[in-house]
Amino acid sequence: MAHRQLATVGASELSLRAVAQELEMVPSGLYRYFENRDALLTALIIGAYDALGEQAEQAVKNTPRGDHSGRWRAVCQSVRDWAVAHPREFTLIYGSFVTDYRATADTVAPAGTVAPATLIRALTAWSQVLGIISQEVFGHLEGAFSNYAELFDQSVELMEDMLGLPPHP
Repeated sequence: MAHRQLATVGASELSLRAVAQELEMVPSGLYRYFENRDALLTALIIGAYDALGEQAEQAVKNTPRGDHSGRWRAVCQSVRDWAVAHPREFTLIYGSFVTDYRATADTVAPAGTVAPATLIRALTAWSQVLGIISQEVFGHLEGAFSNYAELFDQSVELMEDMLGLPPHP
């Protein structure tokens, strides 16, 4: 029910009381599961990241480990596919700021040890990929491009080159 309300009113207007009403339960019943709206939003955010991560993991499952370029493209395409199919969840984790929401440490994955230059290239490439997806999901490309998939593929390829990934085997 929280997903339906998220799709209807958006994250900023998400209400425990409205979710409880939709579930035909008293609000105090829902408070047994979620301390407050932030706890519910945190659960939705974690769920969205988990769903996105699972889709990305499935995408590379059949790609050989040594095919870095193929794995990069598979992950990028799976993220785009998920975002287009789940625009509200994508917005929740990569879009608009949610008013008065305080993220907990649960929503931030621990950072690994990565050399600074590698981290900067990886973040730049990933930001570019997410930016192209965001432009499509939020409707900012309408009228500018007729083939979003081609634009996306070319952007992924540019970032692949920037990352220095070897070409397809």
